Amino acid sequence: MNAAYSGVIFRTYSSVGGTNSAGEDFADTKNHGDSTSAWVYGGGIRVPVYQKKIGIDLDFGFRYYHGGISTYLNESSIVDHPNGSITIIPFRTRTPFIVYSAGVKFRIPFTGKTCPRMAC
Repeated sequence: MNAAYSGVIFRTYSSVGGTNSAGEDFADTKNHGDSTSAWVYGGGIRVPVYQKKIGIDLDFGFRYYHGGISTYLNESSIVDHPNGSITIIPFRTRTPFIVYSAGVKFRIPFTGKTCPRMAC
């Protein structure tokens, strides 16, 4: 089980496909940005696989971000007008989301007489 308090950042970018002579994107713009905070709750399970010398475990978990209110854009939020101007209409909503994770944990072998806690 775990709990935390976190910051969450939202950014919306627009781009046109293509690159310049240096191979870089040539039309990329940040249209909008906002941030909020979130309480984070999670849990998971660690399954031992091989524990002899290097200690290999499989790690499965999730985190639920109970995010605050933030603004963001989607495709219909940017309106192009015939005179070349644009209007940006951001959405304002709560920002909850879940992150699932799967991984492998292993210990770095250490053969010395003293064993630092982070290494073995």
